[in-house]
Amino acid sequence: MYKHKNNTNTEKRYILIISIAVAVILALVTLYLVFMAEPPAEKNAPVQSGAGEATVKQDLDTTQDTNQMPPSDDPKINATTSNQDEELLAEDGVKKNTDVIITDASQYDDEIEVRAFMPSIVESGTCTVAFKKGSEEFKVDEAAYADATTTICTNSLIKRDMFSSNGNWTVTVSYSSENYSGISEERTVEIQ
Repeated sequence: MYKHKNNTNTEKRYILIISIAVAVILALVTLYLVFMAEPPAEKNAPVQSGAGEATVKQDLDTTQDTNQMPPSDDPKINATTSNQDEELLAEDGVKKNTDVIITDASQYDDEIEVRAFMPSIVESGTCTVAFKKGSEEFKVDEAAYADATTTICTNSLIKRDMFSSNGNWTVTVSYSSENYSGISEERTVEIQ
């Protein structure tokens, strides 16, 4: 009887070891299939049909923008905007209007910094920062560049010496490109 009990324990160990081995093998096969499997066939690649004719297989890519126009030699057509309605660009040389927002206009030590952006377009152009106090005024041009979802004016850092006097000056930022133009609301900057 003792011998019979020992065989039962041995059999249970073998069954356990075989079960673990099968589980490990299944896990390795699954990992291989997930990570090492051959990638899907290239989109729009020729596929042989039964009669020896090559046909083009086209897969739909649901992540791609279906409203995207094909590339063109005309830069007006290739301009990028963030609004679907604004994709119809300036016709007959008339520029479309865009909002210009000043986010900061302040004096920091001996420099006056002006930050602005255009929230509804994504392109490059020129920003003009204009300061005015009474009959005195001057302007500074800065490059504007496309960001991920907006157009940003390069931060203007104007030296204090550019201002003829202390006090409150008004500042506006205007934007211009081949297709768009706009001007911000006035902001007041105290020059010390």
